[in-house]
Amino acid sequence: MLGNQLSTEIPPLSEKLKDQYCRGNFDSCARKWIWDTVDNESIPKMMLPHQHDWARQILSEKGLSITQINQMLGTSKKAKVKV
Repeated sequence: MLGNQLSTEIPPLSEKLKDQYCRGNFDSCARKWIWDTVDNESIPKMMLPHQHDWARQILSEKGLSITQINQMLGTSKKAKVKV
């Protein structure tokens, strides 16, 4: 799910992010939140997996209330990137 542009331009960072979010705790991936809730086209190409606030903003713009978003995602799903 992580964009190919990041994979090409910054391979070490891309691999660390993939290890943590794509191969690890993928439920904490901000990109996956949008994918599961709205659609793939709504994910900004430059969004990184740890950009939870941006994902919440997009979900809010798509019509979900903050309460619905927090219930769906949980407020404790803010993962820290270990780079």
